[in-house]
Amino acid sequence: MKIIKNISTGIVILFLVNIGCTPNENVPMDTGTVPEIIKVTAPEKWNSLSASSARIEAKVSDPQGQANIAAVTIALYDHPQQNLVYSDSLYDDGSYYHPRSGDVLGGDGVFCNTFLATEIIGQSESIEYTFRFIATDTDGNVSQVVERPVIIGANSLPAIIEINAPDSLSTSVIQDLVFTITVADSDGIDDITHAWFESKNITRGFTIIEKDLYNDGDFENHGDVSATDAIFSTRISEDFVRGKIGDYDLIFHVTDSFGDQNPVDAVHRMNISNQPAEILEITIPKTIQIPIQTGTYHRELLTARVSDADGLADIDSVYFYSRKPDGTMANNGLPIIMVDNGLPFNIEKYWEETGDLVAGDGIYSFSLLVMDTQSPGEYTFSFYVRDKAGNRSEPVTRTVGLIGN
Repeated sequence: MKIIKNISTGIVILFLVNIGCTPNENVPMDTGTVPEIIKVTAPEKWNSLSASSARIEAKVSDPQGQANIAAVTIALYDHPQQNLVYSDSLYDDGSYYHPRSGDVLGGDGVFCNTFLATEIIGQSESIEYTFRFIATDTDGNVSQVVERPVIIGANSLPAIIEINAPDSLSTSVIQDLVFTITVADSDGIDDITHAWFESKNITRGFTIIEKDLYNDGDFENHGDVSATDAIFSTRISEDFVRGKIGDYDLIFHVTDSFGDQNPVDAVHRMNISNQPAEILEITIPKTIQIPIQTGTYHRELLTARVSDADGLADIDSVYFYSRKPDGTMANNGLPIIMVDNGLPFNIEKYWEETGDLVAGDGIYSFSLLVMDTQSPGEYTFSFYVRDKAGNRSEPVTRTVGLIGN
């Protein structure tokens, strides 16, 4: 009986297997083993005249692991005929076997390659094409098809032919200043999509992206006179010069609809002078009585009224050092910061909430707490103000006598 039962079971299993292998049956794909294209990156417009390669990549995952991905291919079809024009592979080997691919990290699921448009279609007028991405695993499972449109064609690079900006600038004199550039593009000025400039301190070396330039005819906000010419403009305020001093290179850029920039840097050198801030007045008592009662303190509000020809917004910090009667420095020799925040005195946070009366009025404050344990004698205070360009004022020195009992 056991033998008959086993044979019957075997027949049933064999019968089911044969049913599953019927050649004409449409077996649904097991989505649990199929690779998936998560994201693709490709140019929307591609200049066939450019000598720069375009980077194309696809982020792919596979439920069975990244090692199970056998190939990721990209194909280019013309539009609307959908004829195959070009095909190639993307790689995820860290550029080890395919140095030109531009892949950064092998095995991370990002498949890359770089291409020149001239390798694919040559130089021609702008034509619409379609990229198609497909991933295949080692079992022959195929991912979904991901498509991206692209326009490929000959694009003339934009150029900046004139810069209008002053050679020197004082931070204390900024009135209705406008920077302009004149742009040329054989594809038309409407092909320009973005214009901007950055500044580079030639001594310190760092570069700051500054502002966009506009060709919109908005004179009030951007200083641009006409939206139909080739002149891009931007208004300059004190924010541009704040914190700057010395020689700066102003580097102007334009980008067209293909994402191509002017190939030659358009540079204008400018010297920016910054007036240092100064301390106008110090309020500090000449003498302070040391309290008698144990665990108590006397509070005295020290203030420094400061000024900056470039505006109070150019003030970076106001601070002082304090030398004790024995010659050592208070606060371990570190500067003691004063504030102009208008916050009332709070003993728990007296370094920040120190009793400053009015925020932003240029009068910086610090509450000096004289404890009952303080040593009597003469204390020397040296006050400084520093602006955002790094200029530091000359010190203003005051002495305070602490009187014991």
